[in-house]
Amino acid sequence: MCYNKGELINLLRVIFQNTHQDIDWDFNKANKVLIGGGSRISFKGEKGNFEGVVPDGEGPTLVILKDGISAFNKFVIEVMKDNEFKKYIAPTAIEKKLESVLRKTQGKLPETDILEFLKLEILKPLREEIRPWIAYVPIDNLTVQNKLKIGDVVFLSKEVVKNELDDLYSKHQYAGTTEEQNEQREGINKVLDYFYENCYSYAKVAVRAHETKSSQKAIEIAYVSINALRAFTHIMYSHTMKPYFGLPNEVQRGAWLTVLYGNDENKGFHIDFHQRQSLVTFEINETNINKLNEYCCFQKIQQILATPPDKRRDIENIIIQTLQALGNSVVSPTIDMKFLNCTIALERLLIAEGEETTTERFTDRLTLILSNDPKNRLRIREKAKDLYNKRSKIVHAAFFGVEEEDYRLFENWAIGILVHILKTYSKYKSHKDFCNIIDELKYGKV
Repeated sequence: MCYNKGELINLLRVIFQNTHQDIDWDFNKANKVLIGGGSRISFKGEKGNFEGVVPDGEGPTLVILKDGISAFNKFVIEVMKDNEFKKYIAPTAIEKKLESVLRKTQGKLPETDILEFLKLEILKPLREEIRPWIAYVPIDNLTVQNKLKIGDVVFLSKEVVKNELDDLYSKHQYAGTTEEQNEQREGINKVLDYFYENCYSYAKVAVRAHETKSSQKAIEIAYVSINALRAFTHIMYSHTMKPYFGLPNEVQRGAWLTVLYGNDENKGFHIDFHQRQSLVTFEINETNINKLNEYCCFQKIQQILATPPDKRRDIENIIIQTLQALGNSVVSPTIDMKFLNCTIALERLLIAEGEETTTERFTDRLTLILSNDPKNRLRIREKAKDLYNKRSKIVHAAFFGVEEEDYRLFENWAIGILVHILKTYSKYKSHKDFCNIIDELKYGKV
């Protein structure tokens, strides 16, 4: 899919026709104002008043009226229909580029070929600004003793990252006078100090994107590898230790209390202490990695994630998607959400693309994989049926009340089936083939 150049030209005309200099404007009306050079800006904040002056190079103040704003927004949407832009550029990049062009021309559409103007001033520069980056994504509550690569992501300690960034910045060429260069260095050092402040480790990711989408792309790639590792948290640590790691916004902190008072003849107080903060950090070390390789086929997961997405088999994509659901369950804030994410993982493993998800299909396949003993299968099937009904109540009736052991059981089952597939998936033609072979255990070959 691509943008319509004729539509972009028409929208550009409307934008320029509704962009004016030196007119009265009102904040309460539908205007978009590009503040001109030399303008003084002041506003009140919680920490006092702020005042500043817009640089002279910004040109005169421009006001875009209502019809121009509508065309401006439609222009951004139309440009984003381009497949490359959609993948690598954020809409804000197009907005900024269009604002820059309006300032550069002072709101006057050039009389030259508008199509050529559109290409040279907006579309071509945007494409040229898509470039490679090396991103360092901070990871909270994770320590790295041994460098670990999962797919295209390398997990590194703070010390290693600090050395790499210090080296990169020492070679950076700063602009301006010596005094201005020193100010820039000081500013960057303050930013880096903040960057290093609360995290023990980082995910290093190579991405290609416009700067407006580079962080998002890096986090998306890193998150897949984070979940691939995090999915097996409870293989190495007990639930009570809460060794949950992830992006800084995912890791819960602190503790809280529930105060209860006996409302009967016994009266008296009871106070419950709820620990949210991790009691230990998750460690990437030789012992843990060896355990993952031995019990969870982690080397196969690394191989799958190292395979380009367009060359992966469908069953390999199922494995990755299952890891995402299991990894998300570890850091979900409530037991119900943890349970639901584990259910998603099980459904992804047990239900082929295009199949209807029924309780019978779900419980039959789960039971047939987990046990060969008929009596044990019956016990598993009844328990699975009961828990799957709870899943339906959560999804369809906002049910709350899943027990901790329900979540842990579903997590154990999901990891068990995932490892089973990792050990045997090379002999299946597809995920559908895997599901059919499981069905044959019940019905026999047709």
